[in-house]
Amino acid sequence: MPSGAEPPPHAARFFNAEGRDVAVPETRLEYDKATRRLTLAGGSRGQHASTKHEPTVLAAVETNPGATGRALEAAWGAYDRNAKRAALKALIRVGKVHTYPGPSKRVYHVLSDDCGSPTTCELAH
Repeated sequence: MPSGAEPPPHAARFFNAEGRDVAVPETRLEYDKATRRLTLAGGSRGQHASTKHEPTVLAAVETNPGATGRALEAAWGAYDRNAKRAALKALIRVGKVHTYPGPSKRVYHVLSDDCGSPTTCELAH
């Protein structure tokens, strides 16, 4: 986005305050259209950036069980590819996505709910 340009209406908004007698760390704001109220939702820009692609990545893994990383990238598209790769790594790290090895050093991905154990995944695929 060019400097000084307005972000899209659906983009996340953040609030922080520093000064005399006030110190509010950066946190995400949520807008409720029905009540027209803003609430502090929590999480900084960095936390938001690392988690905003999780639903897209989880959907790609769910619809393509046993897919390689390249196949998942094709499924989720080129837009924000590096951020989605980071989201996939985070989902693996927290245990929501399970990986298992395949032939030719390939790594396959499934949702952890679909896989009781690494052995079960390897036998099933």
